[in-house]
Amino acid sequence: MNEQFVLPNTRFWDVKGACHPKAKLKEIVDYLRDPEVDFPGHNRFDNGNAFVVLFDDMFSLQQCFARLGAELPKGYLLAGPIGTGKAMLAKAVAGEAGVPFFSCNGREFETHLCDGALRMRNLFAAAKKRSPSIIFIGEIHQIHTKTTFNQLIVELDGLKQKSGIVVIASTHVPDSLCMSLVRHGRFDRRVNVLIPDADAKLEILESLMSNVPKAYDVNLKTIADSTYEFSGADLVNLVNHAALEAARDG
Repeated sequence: MNEQFVLPNTRFWDVKGACHPKAKLKEIVDYLRDPEVDFPGHNRFDNGNAFVVLFDDMFSLQQCFARLGAELPKGYLLAGPIGTGKAMLAKAVAGEAGVPFFSCNGREFETHLCDGALRMRNLFAAAKKRSPSIIFIGEIHQIHTKTTFNQLIVELDGLKQKSGIVVIASTHVPDSLCMSLVRHGRFDRRVNVLIPDADAKLEILESLMSNVPKAYDVNLKTIADSTYEFSGADLVNLVNHAALEAARDG
């Protein structure tokens, strides 16, 4: 693992069928676009419905949160089944904010047990040099080594409110995480990324099929209604498999 970053082109509109998670994550975008910027109001989202908090004076986003008696979380935990687009959502946040995206997987810290803590320290150091930025740790439940885990805690606790660093982690087994990791001041903001419902599946299918020829009798709504437990990744695989079968059949 290295400390390279990307500037993602992914945007929220690229992530289909995840309206509620996107609404929850928009507060990160507003903050990271400029952690010190002054503006008169801040768009907040809750349960998919937008409302606006306005102030008479000019306040930074951090000051807006302070006036409401709140602080922007340091860590966000994306929790949900495999294939629901958690990594893509995290990348879209960075793309919307226009900030560097440092991405790694929890398993990478376990590859060489002797330097997992050093790698964690270097990751945060690199992100701080490129602040504002996002650190994304996929499959955070894969971090098992005590020294690496403790270093992650140290790094999270060391982040200041105006550091310009937001850490996003993902897992499909949130209940397996140590309680000390998800307490206040660490990954205390949980965003559930669930299997899409029928309407969300239809949106995903329409996007996937936008450039794919299909038979006149293909009804995407019927497919969306009948793929009850399919994730977004499952739908991608379904469309790809159908295209391959069609190509073989001529």
